[in-house]
Amino acid sequence: MAGTHTIDVTTIARDGTVVLVVGTPPTTKLLVSTTALSDASEVFAALLGPNSRNGQKQRSPERPLEISLADDHADSMADMCRLLHGQCAPKLEGLVSVEKIYRLAVAVDKYACVQRLRLHGQALLLGYLEMHDRAGHTDLGRAAAAALLFQHSRAFSNATKRLVMETTGCFTDFFTKDFAHVIPPAVLLSLTVKRASAQSEITHNLPRIGMPECDRPDGSESELTDSEDMMEEDDVKCDNWDAVYVEKICNAFGVSYWPPDFRHHTISNAIQNIRDLGTVTRRARTCQHTGAIKEVELSEFLDVVRRLEKLCEGLCLGCVSEGVLDLSKPCRKRREHA
Repeated sequence: MAGTHTIDVTTIARDGTVVLVVGTPPTTKLLVSTTALSDASEVFAALLGPNSRNGQKQRSPERPLEISLADDHADSMADMCRLLHGQCAPKLEGLVSVEKIYRLAVAVDKYACVQRLRLHGQALLLGYLEMHDRAGHTDLGRAAAAALLFQHSRAFSNATKRLVMETTGCFTDFFTKDFAHVIPPAVLLSLTVKRASAQSEITHNLPRIGMPECDRPDGSESELTDSEDMMEEDDVKCDNWDAVYVEKICNAFGVSYWPPDFRHHTISNAIQNIRDLGTVTRRARTCQHTGAIKEVELSEFLDVVRRLEKLCEGLCLGCVSEGVLDLSKPCRKRREHA
């Protein structure tokens, strides 16, 4: 090359005939191979092919054609072009931020290179999620959006599960303008339903483990009418509330009263609090008829944990792709969508 074409150009293909001028000033210039990009992407094939305006212009390794891509992110385009040319992308090695992964996913999706670079995206996403066990809601949202763009079901399920279990607040506030357009409204609604269901399980059912309903002490059948029988059942039911039992649960959650404020308590923290309860003994008798004093064993609390984990399962990417509106229900095509 000669003249101005040698200034500030990053050479990705030595025999390249096209320079991509990426971003707004200061721009990044990438010398690339038309063949490498066109083979990997139908979008590039259309942009650089013989039927396009750019494809009909003269170009050569000595005088490459410059094409402006002002709306794209420079680093992401450079990384994507290196990968499409079979080269290493140094900025994607080591600990890569989820923002960088998401920007790469946006570029890959825009230029229809998902099939070619899916494995790269999957490796980056799984590496990020494995190394960052305390990611914030914005980063988990970016991870979910990137997984959707890369069509990576495992990473999408992982990220959406963690959004339900590890964050507080309104989901619509998490998805900023940078990636809100990537996440379908059904995803936000289903995440909200899942977390609300888990919170309800904790709020309403956890205290009632130690408060079983009273049964008839002798087990005899009543000869009363239905209405009288209902009245009698109401009469024999005991008030099983045990302040000491509830106090122990409150202490485990670090609150003074029940239920806890889920603006400050995540489902993950609640699960750990439940695991730490151990065996809890009621002070009051569970029933004035039987006189029993009930110990609530750890196994009963672990049953609650299992129900919570079931409620918080990650969303199915296959169902999202098929346009399922209620994603909070378990997927019936799990193997097909895996």
